[in-house]
Amino acid sequence: IFAKNFLEMKRIFTSVMIVLASSFTFAQTVKFGVKGGLNISHLSWKVKSANVSADITNNSRASFYLGSFAESAVSDRVSLQAEFQFSVNAGNLKASNRILDLDEDVLIRSFNFNIPILAKLQIIEGFKLNAGGYFGMNLLTQGKNNIDSGEGWQNLTSDDIGKINFLRAGLLVGVEYNFPNGLFVEGRYNHGLTNVFKIQVPAGTILHHNGFGGYYYTTQYIDMTAKDRFIQLGIGYKF
Repeated sequence: IFAKNFLEMKRIFTSVMIVLASSFTFAQTVKFGVKGGLNISHLSWKVKSANVSADITNNSRASFYLGSFAESAVSDRVSLQAEFQFSVNAGNLKASNRILDLDEDVLIRSFNFNIPILAKLQIIEGFKLNAGGYFGMNLLTQGKNNIDSGEGWQNLTSDDIGKINFLRAGLLVGVEYNFPNGLFVEGRYNHGLTNVFKIQVPAGTILHHNGFGGYYYTTQYIDMTAKDRFIQLGIGYKF
């Protein structure tokens, strides 16, 4: 599975490089740089079960991102930028359903390699508005569950976490201010479009009458999917 997703990521990367190479050909200047900073993320959950609902609370988690980039100016005010970026995204989920005795407290952390592609528009000297999208690949996903029995946080297995989507994609918008010495600061919001994973949580049992004086039980499950949402605040240098 990893090899298949890696080949798909390679095809996306090749296509992006062809487009950027074409733009660089007509670019007035090309600058390279490095950057990094704070990554504040959470997971946007959606419950898909028809018969079971849950009260869901999302908590954001702080981590970091690092990257390098190439920026090509296509006019005095417009430029294109491609990046290679490593980011750590995380989210804390609390789900409850009193009727089914559901009480979940789960922390999910994912390590991702992303390729953001964006266009920049200079509004005034040094200040730019940015917009674009990103493609990515999940390198590793980890999870922990907070157990009420007093055992504290316990690591989740890959089966507990559910079906992981290794390929990621989303949109981004942001702002950037450039200083004359090559330093810059940036703020960016990233809105994931693809499900990062799907998880099925057992949500208790329901008692049924069989019509002949007996009973049987069925286990109820909550099917949930999650998408990335993260804000990046960082500093970088262009040379």
